[in-house]
Amino acid sequence: MSLGMILLYLLSGIGLYFLLNYVDKKYRDNYINGVILSIIYIIILAGIFSNYNLVSNNDNIFLIIVIEFFIRLFIDCYIKEIPFFREGSINKKKYIISILGGYIINYYFINRVSNVFLEGDDLKIIIWGLIILYLYFMFKNDFGKYKFRENKFYFYRDREYVVMQYAKFKNKYFRVVRTKYRELIPVIYSIMIYENYNKGEVIRKLDSLKYKINKNKGKFGIMQVYSNYPISDDKSICIAIRKLEKLYVSDGSREINYKSVLRLLNKYYKSSVDTKKIGNIYKIIVSFNKI
Repeated sequence: MSLGMILLYLLSGIGLYFLLNYVDKKYRDNYINGVILSIIYIIILAGIFSNYNLVSNNDNIFLIIVIEFFIRLFIDCYIKEIPFFREGSINKKKYIISILGGYIINYYFINRVSNVFLEGDDLKIIIWGLIILYLYFMFKNDFGKYKFRENKFYFYRDREYVVMQYAKFKNKYFRVVRTKYRELIPVIYSIMIYENYNKGEVIRKLDSLKYKINKNKGKFGIMQVYSNYPISDDKSICIAIRKLEKLYVSDGSREINYKSVLRLLNKYYKSSVDTKKIGNIYKIIVSFNKI
């Protein structure tokens, strides 16, 4: 496989990644639609590549689906820090079927015709069959005649994800998370998990690089605190702890429960942040600590 073909497949994989994201967001897709769309995508690309002589052959065009899989795996695990194969996830089933389906279409149909668009009646029937099947599943949800089980990932409700992140951050920052009000510690880690999910380590580093260009103040560190210049994760934790301690003392009640935590978070943020999400993370951490 030439370097040009590798680059073409890589760009096609990136395109498939954004296409699947758009469709999932717009139509609340289930994995069957993603499988069908992926196969349609490589069939259409096979026709385009052949017509314009962009590649010498389409023998391995199903690898575009494999490339998209690794792109998604990298982004979810290392940028968004989402457990890709978490319990209840359909990712494993989705990609096994997508890659296997793409392989079968590639080797038993695409490779047997000279032109996907102009020749091969059997292949044309498959293309239109897949398109009709995809549109059927897509609009089936919109019209509300049938309902598919949604498998959306709500990180603030997912116990496995929260506990995993809590263990990770506790091991990494236990020397920094210091306060005389020990009851605040679960609150601190809850904010940390929430903010890190919204802006992971890679994005935070990009924000620091962006500062060197525009010199604009903003939110920095894992706790996303306002600063005139980039600060480390450790420093952002210390700043957040001091602010939480002051708010906690000023509250006067000194009781700590779900309601008081929400009240504290509302004062801490003073914005449109959905503090109930952080409160839900707090409940999972407290429940885990009791085990």
